[in-house]
Amino acid sequence: MRSRRFISAFLAGLFLFGVMPLPEKARAERASLREPVPALSADPVIVALMYHHFTVNKSERNSVTVLKDTFGSQLKALKADGFVSITQQQLAAFMKGGKQAKLPRKSVIITIDDGYESNYKLAYPLLKREKVHASIFAVTSFRGQTPSRFRHFTWEQAKEMYESGFVDIQSHTHSLHYYGTTPSGGKPALSYRILVNDKQESKLAYEKRIYNDLKTAKSLIEEHVGNPVIALSFPYGSYNDTVIRKAADAGHSLMYTIKEGIIRKGSDPHKLPRINVDGKYSAKDLMERIHTLMG
Repeated sequence: MRSRRFISAFLAGLFLFGVMPLPEKARAERASLREPVPALSADPVIVALMYHHFTVNKSERNSVTVLKDTFGSQLKALKADGFVSITQQQLAAFMKGGKQAKLPRKSVIITIDDGYESNYKLAYPLLKREKVHASIFAVTSFRGQTPSRFRHFTWEQAKEMYESGFVDIQSHTHSLHYYGTTPSGGKPALSYRILVNDKQESKLAYEKRIYNDLKTAKSLIEEHVGNPVIALSFPYGSYNDTVIRKAADAGHSLMYTIKEGIIRKGSDPHKLPRINVDGKYSAKDLMERIHTLMG
């Protein structure tokens, strides 16, 4: 009986502190929280939510822009419904762990694509307040820049978020978040062979281009932020077998699509579904959508 209690406590500790190495300060803060140990399951429901940009202006809400206060309400609603946030490392360990692997019975992964400054200024304080973990999938070539309408957070801000223990930075490619010119028109540059000097690149050149880009993004994040990069979010949700193979070769064990669905035991870790959180969703709307998809 004593050995069983020891094993249970050990497994719970592994979950609470995760398999991802945290900065020393964050580990101490996590240890002081003393939150209840969640019920673990070998067959959990895993919900990956997809966010992008945040705002305080109601007129800016759209399919990829969520009000700050709404985001806070959604985090509270998830916790009230019994969902527990998990890390990429915990999901990867579960997917590889066989029949004995367990996660919280209702697990949620907060994913935020692109890496806008609003993630740092508006979402990050709420994640800390609610003690919810999130993964931000950043386009690494955009750090501290304003390539279009919205500014992206800096490497310094990324490191601050990671060191809190509630955010990690993952890959959304280095510089392949755009539509390139192909013989059939504009297509996502990650998943199509583009025209170079008015000639379509070779298959070998294409494979080299995307592999080098993915390795660059991973290296930059690990250098500037410090967390391991094991996950990739496909820009525009576009991918093919070559992208999956090269991403795996570059060290990514988890890959996210924009296909709607719930992650279950046995889901393909290279084609993970997510639920896009539309800016019009209230906390109630989001929970209803989740439960509909859970069945």
